[in-house]
Amino acid sequence: RTVRPGDWYLAVGAAKAAEKAGRTTVKEWASMGALQHMAAAAGSAAEWEIVALAALSCSHCLRASEAITARADGEELVFTGTKSRAGEQRQSMGPWTARWAGFLARLRALHGYHPDRPAWFRGRDGLHDGLRGLLDRPGGSYKNTRWHSFRRYGAAQLYGLGLPVRFIMLLGGWKTPAVAQIYYTA
Repeated sequence: RTVRPGDWYLAVGAAKAAEKAGRTTVKEWASMGALQHMAAAAGSAAEWEIVALAALSCSHCLRASEAITARADGEELVFTGTKSRAGEQRQSMGPWTARWAGFLARLRALHGYHPDRPAWFRGRDGLHDGLRGLLDRPGGSYKNTRWHSFRRYGAAQLYGLGLPVRFIMLLGGWKTPAVAQIYYTA
């Protein structure tokens, strides 16, 4: 089915009607506070893998299924893209991303896993469950934060730093500025 311009208005209207009826599912952006909370709560290698993958998701606007496959290859972040960017993707890493990718590789190797492959999470459902376990710990108020929240947060931060929309589209795999705008604005 082809998406038509009127479909957006239908979706917005349905969301407003659901909110009026009290049936809304609130989505929120992640934050640096959420990452800090996760890092403070992490007590196992599996939980630290979640923290590292969330940091990579923020910096490269990755979906959960893409984050699981993320690895460093020299100065590039390599991952298997899905949906609009299917197949192997390579993106240049900045220092923050490179440090998290390096940490992830060392963590996996230290525990006897291949540094370039997921260690504790084989699918996105396991990653989502692990994320919930970290975010639901005492001291945080991240009830509505989901993996996709880190993708949105990353896009918003990049936009706030002045990165041109065409580059945000490239990082997030969005085909049009209108779709990217949904991610980087409230």
